[in-house]
Amino acid sequence: MSSGGPNYHQPQPPSYAYDNTRQQRPQQNAYQSRMPAPPNRLLTRTPSLTPSEAKALEADRFFDLRKSLVPKRENMWFIIFFVLILTVLIVFAALHDKIINALQPEANWVHNATAGWLIPLALIFILSFPPLFGSDFISVLCGVVYGSGVGFAIVAAGIFLGELANYFTFKYLCQGRSEKLKKTNIRYACLTRVIQEGGLPIAIVSRYSVIPSHATTALFATCGMKLWVFVVSAIASLPKNFVNVYIGSAFEADAAGKGSKKSRLINVLLIVATVVITMIAMRFIDSRVNGVKEEVIYERRKARQTAGSAETSYDSSTIALQPQKPQQERFEQSNNV
Repeated sequence: MSSGGPNYHQPQPPSYAYDNTRQQRPQQNAYQSRMPAPPNRLLTRTPSLTPSEAKALEADRFFDLRKSLVPKRENMWFIIFFVLILTVLIVFAALHDKIINALQPEANWVHNATAGWLIPLALIFILSFPPLFGSDFISVLCGVVYGSGVGFAIVAAGIFLGELANYFTFKYLCQGRSEKLKKTNIRYACLTRVIQEGGLPIAIVSRYSVIPSHATTALFATCGMKLWVFVVSAIASLPKNFVNVYIGSAFEADAAGKGSKKSRLINVLLIVATVVITMIAMRFIDSRVNGVKEEVIYERRKARQTAGSAETSYDSSTIALQPQKPQQERFEQSNNV
């Protein structure tokens, strides 16, 4: 007989203190930032070559005279300077007798004055600082006034002392300018790398090249070349200046009627030897520059990548909190569940 009351002996279904059967929706932070991922996380590819870098990779010479003489806007200053120097050399070669005769009274006064040799030495010292030039002309005049022996001693002393002062000046006053130039000028950056890695051999070869010696001195100083390396290279390159002194002494001998075929032959041989040594030195420098060019340009590209990442990175403390959805929209969504 069944009763209408509950049967407490009948098995009951299991019960839980908390209803976990309902699938819970993951809660979202209402103030989660909508700021995208920092761009520096996405910038993993090395930047492409710039037009100047692509042009530098295509060039096979450190200094191409033909391209530098093309009438373009960026070449105008070099063309003007080149034409000016060439004009001076042609005029001096054609009118050297008249020039020497015109300067003969002043030359005699310097020669006869007490400690007159200090005058050309001081002029060479001053002209050893770029962008000044003209020490070669003073060297020729020293050959005219003092002859090849004493004249070369004066020129060597003036050049060595002037370039030593030039070295210390650029080392301590122009280091910052050099660092900026290495970042903007690819050829300068490559030449700097070659000088830093080449040591004494590349220093001597550079000073025998067509690059003016006082310009290489400034470059050596700003590149961090050691003092003893510079001193040895400067002394080793002094014979290069003997050519100008000997030319001056030959001019004086011709003007006095004492010139001989032997002296003229020696003069020509010295000029030819200077040209050949310069060409060999430039080819050697070109090969070394081409060897470091790709590495220098790749470092420039990586530097741009690093700079771009630093400029576009975000600090988490500066990201403004933005609500994910308006409050009314969240209430409507909760009521529809």
